[in-house]
Amino acid sequence: FSLLEKSMRLTIECEEKLPCYFDVEKYTKIFTNLMSNAIKYGRYEGNIIVSVKIENETAYISVKDDGKGIPEEKRSRLFERFERLDVDKNRPEIQGFGIGLNYSYSMAKCHKGSLYYEPNQPQGSIFTLEIPVGEDAYSEEEIGNPEFITDIYQNNSADSVVSTGDKHGTVLIV
Repeated sequence: FSLLEKSMRLTIECEEKLPCYFDVEKYTKIFTNLMSNAIKYGRYEGNIIVSVKIENETAYISVKDDGKGIPEEKRSRLFERFERLDVDKNRPEIQGFGIGLNYSYSMAKCHKGSLYYEPNQPQGSIFTLEIPVGEDAYSEEEIGNPEFITDIYQNNSADSVVSTGDKHGTVLIV
């Protein structure tokens, strides 16, 4: 699925550019998985809001959709490996193996962060990645890796959004 195929609207809420320390490769995979799920399970012509804020050397990256959401009775298994919470025989186009959220959760924990879920009211899901971004959170070896140091958001310009007419495209935050 893509934003264009589902005529979805993407909004990015981000503070000004701030220097941050984190493993770019791992957090790109986590973010890509969260965006993929928001698109996959979001409703046609729905909304996705990505917000990034930094407080006390911790970044909070949230991906919010207005899709069907996750039933309360299934939330305890949300981050389990191979868990497909919404296997719906009426939607065979949604494919996967149930490893994306488990991988994302594990990577966040391994890199001194966390990933959590909360329902979006009145419907949908909010997944928030919480990661330390201050230099004090990491060892000299970790910071010595040039791929580890980056800015959490490089610019806030229209170049970040690919748009065709009134349709919204894909955004890559590096």
